[in-house]
Amino acid sequence: MNFKNILIESINKDFSSFGGIKIYNLLYNSLKIRNHTKELLPAKKLNYGISQDDKLKSLLFKFICGGDCLDDLDWLRFDTAFKTVTNGAMASTTAGEFIRSFSNRSIELLQEQITLLALKQRQILFPDDKEFDLAIDSTPHLQTGLKMEGLQYDYKNNWGLNSLNAYDQYGFSYSFDLRPGATYSGNGAGAMIRNILSKVPGSMNKKVRADSAYCNLEVMNTCFSQGAKFALAMKKNVYNSILENNKNTIKWKKTKISFFESDQCELADAIYAPEGLQGNTKALRVVFIRAPKDEGHKYYAICTNIFQHEWKAKQVIKFYRGRANCENFIKEQKYGMDFKHFPCKKLDANRVYGLIGIIAYNMMRTTSFLISKKGCLSKKIRKLLLEIPCQIVSHARRLTIKINWKRKEVFDCCYEKLRKLVARFYEKST
Repeated sequence: MNFKNILIESINKDFSSFGGIKIYNLLYNSLKIRNHTKELLPAKKLNYGISQDDKLKSLLFKFICGGDCLDDLDWLRFDTAFKTVTNGAMASTTAGEFIRSFSNRSIELLQEQITLLALKQRQILFPDDKEFDLAIDSTPHLQTGLKMEGLQYDYKNNWGLNSLNAYDQYGFSYSFDLRPGATYSGNGAGAMIRNILSKVPGSMNKKVRADSAYCNLEVMNTCFSQGAKFALAMKKNVYNSILENNKNTIKWKKTKISFFESDQCELADAIYAPEGLQGNTKALRVVFIRAPKDEGHKYYAICTNIFQHEWKAKQVIKFYRGRANCENFIKEQKYGMDFKHFPCKKLDANRVYGLIGIIAYNMMRTTSFLISKKGCLSKKIRKLLLEIPCQIVSHARRLTIKINWKRKEVFDCCYEKLRKLVARFYEKST
């Protein structure tokens, strides 16, 4: 049938794009985020308007709903479901003033609470897993502006900022440090690892993996002090001297492991005793991998405090290779939460913006495991659980969200699953 004209008429009904927002409100309340953040929020300047707690919640739900920038709050606040959940929402200008009002101490406290909230969400989903595998990595955040504080060229000639990130094997983010663009990747890694591992329960087996930028005494000694195992890639100038010193005693064995796109690799172990190493162990193990190249060999080395009687070389390599998943989590964070761009001129304000985004990222990561055992990306989460077209009915101080029955079946399944997991977590903790 051909229509000559398409007419648009108004109706006296209220609709929303976020019929599944209730599941995130359940998660927000279950995690008791308000209690975690209440004491660190800056004092309110005026006695009227939206509270500081609800400002934080509005920013959290802005990230969850796919808002790319602060300006998106100006249209989100007209969505009844979003406005109801955030107790009125707020304008973008108010949000800008809010994130600029955080002191340095408040930023530090917010960082600590992110670690505690991430641990809580992991324990809700995986209460029986005692393996805590932390991967740490940095990433550039390219910017096009000129006046933003901290913009610099990095070693790859990228203009922008840089961030240091830490994730466990499930993709939960435990820390985020936004810094000037030319900052060396390994700067501050020791302190970040210490702050995270010190909050991890002692009953867990703690392990750290990272690339060559983090293979230094600060990181190693931090792992020793926190009782953690580590596997760190070594720089060429460091492992070359080890190879030279052990060239007459090192024994190479063939392996089926494919490395450097070659299936003709060999493995070997060596001892490395750097000066300044703390703890009872004064020497470390180096696992070498080599593959034929032209007339010689191409080498790779992993420094670890996991010795031969604990793990074979293959296990060390397999554990280290799990670090690559960290890059997928960074990518998800950049595209799912739009961490490619930051809204403020001040670096500290952008730090706060990023830290709030991390809480939202972890909340979405939690709901991803309700959909799939391995988790899924934010695009799929939003399509299945959040962006559900619905009708809003308000009557007798009660808000009813009406959604399609097929979509409601999926939503109800995930909602009940989350509710039971949270109930079990608090039942065990008491």
